[in-house]
Amino acid sequence: MGVAAKVVSAHAAPWAPRLGSLWIPFALVNAGCALRVGMQVATDFSAGAYAAAGLSGVLEVVGLPVWGTGLARAMLTGHPRGAGARNSLGRV
Repeated sequence: MGVAAKVVSAHAAPWAPRLGSLWIPFALVNAGCALRVGMQVATDFSAGAYAAAGLSGVLEVVGLPVWGTGLARAMLTGHPRGAGARNSLGRV
């Protein structure tokens, strides 16, 4: 997630808006992963852990679109460039 955000920001600069904070998707995806791993171990001891394991997927599935929305916004919305603007490939 962090590498993709850095690459998008680097390739879209300077005309695209900067990517916002990644703390929310980072927290959601990592909480989901930690909950999933913890519940996989807990299912060895209790069948009730399967319900919490399902919640881990919800956290991850919510975190990824939040992250993707931020990336899409950075890639799709940009500041208009002038006719003489240059990018890494040469004249536009």
